[in-house]
Amino acid sequence: MGTLRTVTLNPSYDDHFEVADLTWGGVGRVVSYRSQPAGKGVNAGRTAHHLGIPTCVYSLVGTPDLEDFSARLTAEGVEHRLEPVEATTRHNLTLTQVEASTIAAHTVGDGFHLPDRSAADSLFGRLIQETEPGDVVTLNGSLPAGLPPEIWRDLARDVADAGARVVADVQFTALARVVEAGRITAAKPNEEELLALPGVGRDLPRRDAVAVALRTLADHDVEFPLVTLGPEGVAHLADGVVRLSWCPVEVPRKSVGAGDAFVAGLCAALLRPGGPAPVDLGLATAAAHVAGLERADLRRQVAVNLGLIRTVEGLGSL
Repeated sequence: MGTLRTVTLNPSYDDHFEVADLTWGGVGRVVSYRSQPAGKGVNAGRTAHHLGIPTCVYSLVGTPDLEDFSARLTAEGVEHRLEPVEATTRHNLTLTQVEASTIAAHTVGDGFHLPDRSAADSLFGRLIQETEPGDVVTLNGSLPAGLPPEIWRDLARDVADAGARVVADVQFTALARVVEAGRITAAKPNEEELLALPGVGRDLPRRDAVAVALRTLADHDVEFPLVTLGPEGVAHLADGVVRLSWCPVEVPRKSVGAGDAFVAGLCAALLRPGGPAPVDLGLATAAAHVAGLERADLRRQVAVNLGLIRTVEGLGSL
């Protein structure tokens, strides 16, 4: 089996407070608190590690946070390579209401502002040096201010030249640039991000925009064109036919990071050919994440979820 290697240029600490008796402007109660290293690629790598997939996380990190960020990933058993930058790693805040088990608020901090691409290039150099044929490399998340969107496209080409498969979970203009590489295994924009693709405009009806995005990705030789639709599931092309697949979650508890969990499951399937289809394992993993599960509990629920996935031809009632 190859290794999943995730790349994150705009990492964070995710600070998650569970609160009770929340009243805006009033006084509530903190039930629990957790802070962990995050960023889309870090999250995907952590979930893949929980699935038992050989994983290495590559990320920039603020110099003041280097030791702590690394120590926390080590404590989780997540292999990693970190490249320091002269900045402080941002903190994101999620508030969950215990009474309803729903997110009350999710706020995102400002990312890095970099003077040049030297730190990113150094991180990419380590990645390419360690990447082997049969690996899967994911390009994840937003770009720090100061980096050109073409940086993901150039990395995708270098990864493909190293014999690895590329999965892109990048945003906006960077998405349009990365599909230009023409050697992408999977790309998964959400409904906002797909607007950056050629031919997709805000004037299109929702169903048409999703269908055009899928066809555009396919026209750029993306093997698995996908559009994530939140709780409605994933639109995808299979044998040239547009389909909608989803996995029910009885009690949703954690929506933040569901897309990253989907990427982890999809990549696990790519690294374990002959098992579940990539879209199915991605959905099963995302649904287990949304249910609030981790580690062995997540793995067990993924196996259950594979039997719950539903697929329809077309986009249903979208």
